[in-house]
Amino acid sequence: MDDWKLSPNEVRKAALSLGSCREIPVKITSVVSFLTGQDQPGNKDTLAKVNIYCDTGTVAVCRVLEGQVRQTFRRNIISVDAVKRLLKNPPALTSIDKDLVDADKDISLISVVKEEKKGTDGKPLVDKSNIQNKMELADVGIAILVGEKQKVEQHLQSLEKDDEDVKEEVPELSGLEFQFSLPKESMKQVERCLEDISKLEKRVTCVSTNGRATIFLYGNGGVSFTPNIPKACFFKLRQFKNNKGSSGDGPRPCYAALGSRERFYIGFDNGTAEWKGPKAFDKCMRRVATSGKAARQNAQNTGGNHGQPRSVSFGSTYDTFFVVHNDGTWEYQGRGIPSELEDKLEDRLDRPDLVCVTLGPNKEWFLKAENGRMWWGGISPELDSLVQDLLESDRYLDFM
Repeated sequence: MDDWKLSPNEVRKAALSLGSCREIPVKITSVVSFLTGQDQPGNKDTLAKVNIYCDTGTVAVCRVLEGQVRQTFRRNIISVDAVKRLLKNPPALTSIDKDLVDADKDISLISVVKEEKKGTDGKPLVDKSNIQNKMELADVGIAILVGEKQKVEQHLQSLEKDDEDVKEEVPELSGLEFQFSLPKESMKQVERCLEDISKLEKRVTCVSTNGRATIFLYGNGGVSFTPNIPKACFFKLRQFKNNKGSSGDGPRPCYAALGSRERFYIGFDNGTAEWKGPKAFDKCMRRVATSGKAARQNAQNTGGNHGQPRSVSFGSTYDTFFVVHNDGTWEYQGRGIPSELEDKLEDRLDRPDLVCVTLGPNKEWFLKAENGRMWWGGISPELDSLVQDLLESDRYLDFM
């Protein structure tokens, strides 16, 4: 289940919060099915059956419209928020995917309207044959739904990986594209930094922002930043630039993380680091620095990694942080850790295989594992839609 794109339990929680969905029991553990539109009794056009295939991230919407069973499919959905929006407002259905039904299969249902007959008293006669026709029509519709479900399951099985344990190949990055939304003044400053880096024909290797300030690392130790970065961070980077200009042989920054209220972390390529944060974060970083001395000595001998954390992120409260260590293990503290993130870590059995975790100011979160799988939550609908479009294209999402 760890490699599934959606968690069945999280999908059920999202559906339960809507109040308009009734779960339909199914035998397949990877499939969760709901009947939606029950909050509008008497309006049969709002009813829809929604099947969520959690292992592949496919959502199928089924309706009966004018005697025809119609379905649409949306693939590669990995956000529970996106599933929740589809359950709340299932898309209008127009046709069945041609790849999922036989080209020569006729699923058209013809309803014959008979002339209304009246009795001797002038009242309409009850047309039992018409009722029987409708019952037969419903039976045929159910049969078609069952048949189409089987076809969908076969199609989804063909999309599954041959080996679930094989790690996804990460494409080599020749450059990075950025999508961002910041306050107007910050936007201008960030765009200016990106323009300057582009003129140097350098590749951005790391970027971090707290909304007011942003740091870019590029090339082999290049640094660019906007105003309003934490003072201690500013002095350290200015010192680095001065030393770089005079000798050029000092340690170079290789990782940066910014938080609100003067919190920051700067890691250097010799394994050292500078930071400021809550007491628990300070203890964590001192422990990393102590254990990193042996790692730095080993790196000097073998040319290996210096033991720098893979990622550092600061949360919505001053005491909140999340650190992913060099070996994929991780630790976090604080009142601002999103409950959805904790649930995801628990669902994954607290596996020590993380690449990065980022936190936002309003319970936003992003998690990436070594096998290339990614999860996130708490983000705006606009950003969620942007990410879905990105994943459906041929581009690669590095971080959020």
